[in-house]
Amino acid sequence: MKRDLKLVKTILSLIESSKTEGLLYDPVKYPYLELGEEYNKNLVDYHLAIMEEAGLISIKYQTPKNEIRLTWQGHDYLEHLKYESQDDES
Repeated sequence: MKRDLKLVKTILSLIESSKTEGLLYDPVKYPYLELGEEYNKNLVDYHLAIMEEAGLISIKYQTPKNEIRLTWQGHDYLEHLKYESQDDES
């Protein structure tokens, strides 16, 4: 499976825009992230796993809902991606 940086940015942005400390999601009731039909559950789950491995997010596993939070590194990476896209538009 390939890494999709657009999906990574979308997930990070969703978490950042959450009104609470983290983004709550229910892994049983998919789609738990409102990403559109172009992304399936396996692709999203894979990206959540590698983003956690990379230190971009922290997932607190609970039943029935889990909480995803941005780490310091995740905030920095999202900021980098935002500036990068602004440079591309110029």
